[in-house]
Amino acid sequence: MPRLTQSTLLSATEFQRSIAPTLTASDRVTAAAAGIGKGLESLEASRQSRLLGCNSVNEVIACVPPDYRNVLRAPLVEIATSSRKLGDARQRLSKLLVCFSTDTIPPNLRQGVPAVQFTAEFLATEAGSLARKSVADAHASYLKAQLQIQIDAAHAEIRWRELSLTPERLYSGDASNNSSDRGLKGFIIDRYAVLKTTMKLPVESSTEGSMQVDTIRWEVPPVVHDIYLEMLRDVIFYAHRIILIQEALQAQSQAVVEKKRAVVQAAKEKASNGGTSGPAGSSSTAVTQSTMDKKLDKLKKELQGGAKAKKARSKRQKKTSSTLNTPAATPTIPPPARAARAKYSATKAKKPKANKPSGGNGGRKAGGQPASK
Repeated sequence: MPRLTQSTLLSATEFQRSIAPTLTASDRVTAAAAGIGKGLESLEASRQSRLLGCNSVNEVIACVPPDYRNVLRAPLVEIATSSRKLGDARQRLSKLLVCFSTDTIPPNLRQGVPAVQFTAEFLATEAGSLARKSVADAHASYLKAQLQIQIDAAHAEIRWRELSLTPERLYSGDASNNSSDRGLKGFIIDRYAVLKTTMKLPVESSTEGSMQVDTIRWEVPPVVHDIYLEMLRDVIFYAHRIILIQEALQAQSQAVVEKKRAVVQAAKEKASNGGTSGPAGSSSTAVTQSTMDKKLDKLKKELQGGAKAKKARSKRQKKTSSTLNTPAATPTIPPPARAARAKYSATKAKKPKANKPSGGNGGRKAGGQPASK
């Protein structure tokens, strides 16, 4: 077993500090005493290296020092949301540009040509055909203009969100038009003002030969000011890391969607080739076509995303409506036991019916008494 030396212990300590979520004040003192690092630049590089290893917004927030974590959580989450919305706006713009280049209309603009009433005799003439064509052309031009308006609006939103995510805006906020947005720097300054009043330590002195200790003044610990300066330097790096994480997640999801679309396109091409390669009406062609149709249906369901949930919800709604429309069932009494039914049948058979005299007893009972009416 190798012997543990002082250098080995220091390397282990440095490794523990590098994988810790934050570099606290005690870590700074321990690192300085052990000689770990090469000053402020080494500590800053170590903090940024930990941030580069974060793969989610929560991990980035966990790297913020505890004194500033709760204050910066909301603005950092807002930056992540704004970055995600910027990616969504870029995807919408790309779809609109594809529609514009291919001379197609997006689904939100698809509508039929307005119905204009003409007489049959007029439509049968050349002037009627030209009138109908002019209406259709005007409607197509209107849809094209609306598509261009949507493209311009998407460009405007992207420019606005890109401006809100610039380093200057994230750090200092929006100073125009008397805006209250002070940026991440404002949150740190406000928090430091609170820490200066709540984290003071006494500076005491004692006279020689006396046991009495006198408090001279109250001072803010130097480590509080050092962490404050570190946050001012590192806060923009937190924001940049969150933006990169959101962009990577969106790129990954978009790659999955593109892969599914490629599979669907390949299946369509294979199905069309399989349908025309064999002779018409052959069994192999029919089997290939049915197999491709099943695969296409399966892939379409995967692309739809929430088709199963919608189907289950519709089933529940139909079941609920049918339950509400069904009248309340009449409560039934369970039949008596076999012994009770037999006893009841025997008693009923022995008892003669009233108003129906039997035999020649003149309507009397077996005991000679007249039957009650």
